Amino acid sequence: MTHQLTKNLDAARQLEDDSKSAEAISIYEGIIAHKFLSEDEINDETVKAKEQAAYRLAGIFSSLSLFEELVDLTKQILPLYVDLPKSKLGKIVRTLFDLCMKSTQRSHNDTLIGLSKHIVERCDRESRGFLRMKIESKLADLFFRQQKYHEAIEILNKLLYELKRKDDKQLIVEAQLVESKVYHALENLPKAKAALTAVKTTANSIYVVPML
Repeated sequence: MTHQLTKNLDAARQLEDDSKSAEAISIYEGIIAHKFLSEDEINDETVKAKEQAAYRLAGIFSSLSLFEELVDLTKQILPLYVDLPKSKLGKIVRTLFDLCMKSTQRSHNDTLIGLSKHIVERCDRESRGFLRMKIESKLADLFFRQQKYHEAIEILNKLLYELKRKDDKQLIVEAQLVESKVYHALENLPKAKAALTAVKTTANSIYVVPML
């Protein structure tokens, strides 16, 4: 039997197709705010409905250039989706955060830094280590954009130490690239070159599954 959340999702999609964004937004917000009455209600269907509602609503905000609304949605997802599997919630937050990061307006950088800090603090409280490290890497890049190089280096030093212990090569490469940019901006060419060399070494050790 189809769950009501799925039915609501289908109805909102139809409203989008009919160019009735305001009505679709209202339904998506209702799906996102829905509280599960019991653990039995949490299954693949309802989790997918909540995930898709978040993506669709974020997509509307992004297409309409509603930056503040997109940021607010990203902040709300962590507490509202706390009952979802940790990996699924992490994926949703990262997807919404990456949408926010697509903004090229310099005036949005302070808001993005605030959003990053908000997510990091929440992750610390809820022991969401991987999501926290992913956002911290983005935060360092935001500090680089704002020419706050010392703040960026402070984050990167701590982050890279932790990542190397966990041997998360993909995220190490991402952080080392930011590190190289920061040291280049500081005109510390030896450290910028060393960071780039480290990127090459780490990248060469990442196994990529061949396409069949």
